[in-house]
Amino acid sequence: MEKLGPVARDAVPVLVDQLKRLESVAPNSVLVTLGKIGPDAAKAVPDLIELVNRNDKFHAKDAVDALGLIGSSAADATPVIAKRLGEKSKYDRIAAARALGRIGPLAKASVPELKTLLGDEQHDVRAWAAFAIARITSDVKPQVATLVDLLESHFNESRQFGGSVSHEICETLELLGPAARDASKVLLTQLTNEKERPNVRGSAARALLAVAPDDESLIQPIVAFIERLGSGFERSMVVVRTVNSLAHVGPKAKSAIATLRKLLDDDDDRIAAAAEALERIEGK
Repeated sequence: MEKLGPVARDAVPVLVDQLKRLESVAPNSVLVTLGKIGPDAAKAVPDLIELVNRNDKFHAKDAVDALGLIGSSAADATPVIAKRLGEKSKYDRIAAARALGRIGPLAKASVPELKTLLGDEQHDVRAWAAFAIARITSDVKPQVATLVDLLESHFNESRQFGGSVSHEICETLELLGPAARDASKVLLTQLTNEKERPNVRGSAARALLAVAPDDESLIQPIVAFIERLGSGFERSMVVVRTVNSLAHVGPKAKSAIATLRKLLDDDDDRIAAAAEALERIEGK
């Protein structure tokens, strides 16, 4: 999710006031915006906790997501969020685990419940529980091993199920960053597996760039993946997101420059992404 950050801090009181009269729609733009503001929306935490406590089907999950994106400043929400680890909907359990992981070490009271979710019947729930435990306890290695095992168990699933679980697992590894470097090999296998859907391979590419940002040998297979993608909305979005990740790597992605220059002749979204990436990689 794109962060709005400090520049939007002044909007927080207005957004908090709007929490009192939210429309019954999901996702709700007010809650999404507070999440995008991130830590600078800390003043909204009490109101978001109250919203989660109401257990409103339209807003509780979005409020949990916003609290997670606010991060450690939302530590007071830990008990309320942890209660939702036992919700019937897997999406509520995922949102709770993800938020606790983003809060980090200050959410340590939730670790026993998170460990229970490592045996959840839904593998994407297990993945987010492992992510949360890694972020909260800094005991990363065994959790990364769990994520690697889960990802390997879902190789080629996208031909039947769209690769949603694989995508979620790759996202957890991406968020863990260099601490999850042990997952590089399995992510590279996922990236280069042409039986997988583009969205899954793109998720693996972004995770690779996050866990091993200094490994220049990974740029070439990612470039090859980009070059082989055709047209269509899904493929275009995969390219844009992958190129955005290359931009964050900076000069170490210099072997991608030729491919990025070709994208300047593509559609508008790809042009914008490629132009920004080139600027960062070339240091202009």
